[in-house]
Order: sequence, then C-alpha cells, then structure tokens
Amino acid sequence: PPALWIDAVEWSSDGRFAVTAESLHKQTREEPCLSAALRAWSSCSGACLATFSEGPLPTHVLRAHPHDPSVFAAAGYDGELRLWDAPGGRLLSSHAVPEPAAADVNAAAREVFDG
Repeated sequence: PPALWIDAVEWSSDGRFAVTAESLHKQTREEPCLSAALRAWSSCSGACLATFSEGPLPTHVLRAHPHDPSVFAAAGYDGELRLWDAPGGRLLSSHAVPEPAAADVNAAAREVFDG
C-alpha cells in the first residue's frame, strides 16, 4: 500500500497557519513518488484551509515570506520555485531555478522575495 510522507513543514510569519509538503510513495523503487501536494492548515482549529498540487515530484523546501504571512515559496526536484497564496491555494508565480542555484533554494527564495 502507498505511504504518505511529510516532506517539509513551515509556519506562516504570523503563526496563523502552517503549510505541509506531502508526497504519496509506493513501497517499490520503480515508482517512488505517485503524487505530491501542499496543504495549508489553521493553527487555531487544525482544519485544512487549502490543498494545492505541486506536481508529480516532492517538494523539499518550504519558506514563509518574511513580511506577507499568506505567501510561501516551495521548491522541489523539478527545478521550479513557486510562490503560493497558501490560505487560498492559489499559485502566484513560478520561477525556474538555474542548476547551480538549485543546491541553495533558500538563496533563490530570498532573491524572489526581495524582488
């Protein structure tokens, strides 16, 4: 049977909600990841506020915007850095991360956040 993995967790800058990166994996090496998604959770009620797809590959980095508590950056093994309106589950923008910068997605997220 498939197993659900929690790949990353990040709190919003105001603590009102958390975002989890989840991936569903088979128990075989042939197809290790079946699907991946992000979920925004209310820190007060524990309710899921939104679920949004990150594509077929897991997200390995989540970062909250330092000044806008609703915005998160997510990066995965597909080489894309995506900015999300987490409570609304809406993709704001997507940026290709150049190969050398892929090792430091934190720096790429700071660059996108800073404009």
